[in-house]
Amino acid sequence: MFRLVVASLLAALCGIASAQGFPSRPLRILVPFPPGGGTDVAARALGEHLTRELGQPVVVDNRPGGNSVIATEALARAAPDGHTLLLTTDFHSINAAFGAPLPYDSLKDFAFVARVSTSPLMLVTHPEAGMKSLADALAAARASPGKLVALAVTGPARAGVAPEVPTFAESGFPGFVLLNWYGILAPAGTPRAAIARLNGSIVAGLKGAEVPLRLAGAGVDAAPSTPEEMEAWVRDDIAHYRRMIELTGAKPEGR
Repeated sequence: MFRLVVASLLAALCGIASAQGFPSRPLRILVPFPPGGGTDVAARALGEHLTRELGQPVVVDNRPGGNSVIATEALARAAPDGHTLLLTTDFHSINAAFGAPLPYDSLKDFAFVARVSTSPLMLVTHPEAGMKSLADALAAARASPGKLVALAVTGPARAGVAPEVPTFAESGFPGFVLLNWYGILAPAGTPRAAIARLNGSIVAGLKGAEVPLRLAGAGVDAAPSTPEEMEAWVRDDIAHYRRMIELTGAKPEGR
């Protein structure tokens, strides 16, 4: 019993020491899309915040291509020490849901750090089409080109960037929820102490004033989470997209 207690204390002390020693050098956030887009804005906002929080420079490394597979594979092959991260999106779930061969396992090869944001899709129509609700749009079954009016969003609640637009549920379609999201991943095997420190720093930024404001400018809402919540979110999202693919018969581009 005494040995077990001593071993537990030593493990705890090692974890504390590891957290205090992390990070020991600059961090890198891989982004699977080109500079200038929403993911780039989010990564740079978080990077600047983490630089202040962790006392190390954070470099944003854009690796576009392959529907985000190129950057994701680079993360899977990176050293699992917490110094290389990926700001990924719902493309991570969609790629896994299609079942096409990937150079990594979308769940087993990654440590889940935190969800960063969510954003609903929005149904819009031309203002001169005379449609003022989702029911009107469904009845018309068509929209005119040109300037658009928002009719409904696919989130479980109204979007912070457009609070005047009702949800599909409010419009008579309960259960219709579809969210885009951003999240931070690390390589599998990254020490739990490093994951915990990263999560705490990221969540602090997402609950502050500056980072959410910059995210809103990119059209997304801050949506922080624990590592466990992030992993469960991705698992559920993959299952959700698999059901959608089965129902619609959708196929990846080029297939």
